[in-house]
Amino acid sequence: MSNFEGTTLTENEMAARWEMFGPPPVLRSENKDGYNKLRSACVAYYQPTNDRHWAWIRELVDTQWEILRHLRYRTAAIKRYEQIRISRWRKNVNQIVEMRKNQLSKLHLPFGDLGHEQVVSLQNHIAMLEAKIEEIVQRKPDDVEHSQDLEIAARFAEKLDKWLKNATARRNNLLKILEYYRRTEIPAARYNELKQDELKQITASPFVPAASLSGHVTTEDQPETVASATE
Repeated sequence: MSNFEGTTLTENEMAARWEMFGPPPVLRSENKDGYNKLRSACVAYYQPTNDRHWAWIRELVDTQWEILRHLRYRTAAIKRYEQIRISRWRKNVNQIVEMRKNQLSKLHLPFGDLGHEQVVSLQNHIAMLEAKIEEIVQRKPDDVEHSQDLEIAARFAEKLDKWLKNATARRNNLLKILEYYRRTEIPAARYNELKQDELKQITASPFVPAASLSGHVTTEDQPETVASATE
């Protein structure tokens, strides 16, 4: 019998097996259903038959989840610095608005003199600043503004690139091991004897299960990150 032919597990049985390796690495901002779909797809594809095989698949799923996170965070970092930039600008403008309102409240005007030039000027300036705040908050940033945000986020992006490179290398090595296991159908114990040059001769298979995750990775729909992670 092929190592990939086995009894289909129920969701509860699969979850019980998975719990042997500890809690899944899913952040509160992420969609646990997406992780579970990835887990189920990998288990269905590789059909594990022993504990070692389960351990490899668990590591593969966790590593692929990590890769998807790193890809998302590259964009999230730019968005974060965009929010910081707008928040700082808005705070500064609000301070000016409050200062102008304070000046307006202190003006000594004759009763009914609502058209006083200084009053009108301050009122117009306050209205202009408040309208500008609303415009900036609602307006879509352009490439120049986002390039500034990217420049500030560059140091974090460099760290992400290193983490992504390491995670991708681990993922590809696991794919090679699983592909070797599928081709040769050898006992898991023999993997302790495998040489790295043997694995290097095997091409890592495409990460097929990830194709079914579109829209289920995070609490927000990010299908493009799934496609990128398979490259």
